[in-house]
Amino acid sequence: MPILEVSYQQLLKGVKHLNPSDLERFTKDILSIKAERRTDTLSENETDLLEKINQSLPTELRLRYKLLIAKKEAETLTNDEYHELLDITEQKEGLNVERIRYLIQLAVIRKTSLSDLVDQLGV
Repeated sequence: MPILEVSYQQLLKGVKHLNPSDLERFTKDILSIKAERRTDTLSENETDLLEKINQSLPTELRLRYKLLIAKKEAETLTNDEYHELLDITEQKEGLNVERIRYLIQLAVIRKTSLSDLVDQLGV
């Protein structure tokens, strides 16, 4: 894709004419670019927190969870599978609780609100 040379003022003038949904998308894209650039200068603590924030269930467990959800929706879940689904759900919820804790820590480090940080990271 060729690079278009546009002055700051031209860019700002163009942004003023965006419709609300395009402006929202543009803003998110700008915040993503800003976050990417900031990634080059992250502290060790921020890097560690971001790695923890991005942790998820192991692939095998995620696939099993999806299968069990599908069986539940099809109403073909056995009693043992139901309990397995509850166990995996608890693990997912535990990871989400930890993720929120790490997001809060990162928001404090970056001196921003949790909601702004979530928007910046797209999580």
